[in-house]
Amino acid sequence: MMPPVIMRIRLKEKGKRRFRLWLPLILLWPLALLVFILLIPFLVILSLLDSRSRKLTAAIPALYRTICSLRGLRVDIVEEDERIFIEFA
Repeated sequence: MMPPVIMRIRLKEKGKRRFRLWLPLILLWPLALLVFILLIPFLVILSLLDSRSRKLTAAIPALYRTICSLRGLRVDIVEEDERIFIEFA
């Protein structure tokens, strides 16, 4: 499983110029990895002290799978004179 690398956003209004934006999400993954590495010791200590916090450590892989499942998601909203398109690739 691989998380999405690019998010494309397109906005179009009737009578106005189209707006397109490509966001390279791949640049955010090293930052997210760094935050995760910094949080690991706190999560381990918390799970040793409190049995209820083990659910939190079990939620981390679920969060990763949820982010990975965004890959290929397309949202296309069309109204009378507006269109919004978001895609995760």
